[in-house]
Parts: sequence; structure tokens; C-alpha cells
Amino acid sequence: MTKPNPPKLLISLRKKERGGIPRGAGADSRHYTSPNPTPSKNNLVLQNRTTLPLKLRDPVDGDWNYIYDSWKRSFKETMPWVPTSNFFRAMGERVEAIKGRKETRFFIACDPEDEGFIFGWGCFGRKNLIHYIFVKQAFRHAQVAGRLVDHATNTNKPIAFTHWTRVCERLNKKHPGALRYEPSKLPKL
Repeated sequence: MTKPNPPKLLISLRKKERGGIPRGAGADSRHYTSPNPTPSKNNLVLQNRTTLPLKLRDPVDGDWNYIYDSWKRSFKETMPWVPTSNFFRAMGERVEAIKGRKETRFFIACDPEDEGFIFGWGCFGRKNLIHYIFVKQAFRHAQVAGRLVDHATNTNKPIAFTHWTRVCERLNKKHPGALRYEPSKLPKL
């Protein structure tokens, strides 16, 4: 009797010789060998990070609760010192005020075959103003945010943000001068 093969992981925890992302001194980060050579719909994002098929659409009524909840919860992670009750109340008012502006645009990045499956979303103001972008954890390396930004802004000019996050901080270090933090562009409450 033969043993069944162990299930294949979506992400390899093994070293370079056996597949996965190379680690350590001397590792060549340009080469990636997939630990699971047979891509399926379930691991498409991890197998082929740059060609995730997505559709950009306007939000529908059923999307707003998800947008509010993900915006408040993910931004709260950047401010753990703020009391939760005060934060969620104030952020709810802020999101409502931003949504109420006529120049505010929201875009949903979703699966083209199932528009109810959301990868992420973005909230943009006039010109090159980004209020917030949220992408689900599993899709954060699939260029979802980049495609939202490319769709809604002119990336040849500096981009202003009203909510500065850790991602903005990393991008600002990588591309000095490309991003500006402008909380003055938020609506007055």
C-alpha cells in the first residue's frame, strides 16, 4: 500500500532547492520557482501575481457596508493608540462626508466572472487625490492597488493622499516626491 502524496501548499516554506521564494545571502530574487506547478482557480493569485484578471466597476448598494467596514478596520490598525469607540464613530462620519462630495469617485476591483467577489476598492477625489485604497490581504501582491491608481489618477504627476498609511510610507521612501500627505483635502466635520 502506498502513502498518498501530502497536500501541496499555496506558499512554499521550503528553501530554494525545493521551490518557493529564495531567501538568504546570495539568493537571486529575480527567479521564482512555483511549489505547485499546476495552477488552479484557487491559487491563481499566488501562482501568477501580475496577471490576476480583474474588472473595475462602480460600487453597487450591496458594496457600501463592506467599503465602510474595511476602511475603518484597516485604517484603525495604523492608529492603535486611539480609543476604539471614538475612532469608529469619527471615521464613520469622515467616510460619510467624503462619500457625500460630488467629486468623490469609488472603484471596485472584482473578479470578472463574479462581480460580487471583491479584491479591493479605491476612493479618489478630484485630480490626483487618493483618499484610501483597500485590498484584501490575499491579493496585496497582485497589483490590484496599482491598477486602481492607474485607472483613477495621472501617475506622471505627484499623488496626494488624505490617509497616510504604512504602504504610503514605503512608497514614499522608494519614490521620493511622488506622494504628498494632504489631510487638508478632507471635508470639514
